Amino acid sequence: HRSAIILFFVYWIINRRSNIIWQTGLIIGAIALSPFFNIFILRLPLPYRYLKYFERVSEFTDFRLMDCVIAVLVWGIAWYFHRYVKTDKLHKYDLFINLQFVAVLIVAVSGRIPMAYRGLQYFVYIPVFEIPEILNASNSINNRKTLKIFFTSVYIIQWAYYVFVIKIV
Repeated sequence: HRSAIILFFVYWIINRRSNIIWQTGLIIGAIALSPFFNIFILRLPLPYRYLKYFERVSEFTDFRLMDCVIAVLVWGIAWYFHRYVKTDKLHKYDLFINLQFVAVLIVAVSGRIPMAYRGLQYFVYIPVFEIPEILNASNSINNRKTLKIFFTSVYIIQWAYYVFVIKIV
């Protein structure tokens, strides 16, 4: 499927060490520059079937506060527990943080770029599969329990929100 192109750049973040200052700066920059994204994207040589969404931007943008809160919470908690990760497990933990960072970045611009929100699903659910590895990466049993409770709660709340509030299922 052509939408797999969304994951093409993940190839470059797989081996990249996470950096909270760099990631925070990119998020703030994306939020600050988001009003200009439409102007920039309209100048790109994209297919008309995508550019037509820009004619009625407000109809095709979708910012959901719940997804923003969950993406930022998971990213923030992952950064908090970063210091407790075993050295030999940092590679996988960094991938988890980087994928979560992309989710936060997409949520940050989803209110300005048409259809950007559709890419969020790739970066919210893929990290869920990494949770067992993330729990295994922690030095402390208490940290593992805390993370397990946190991740379970957050993703159940998100699931319930989608099913009962948005009714996308």
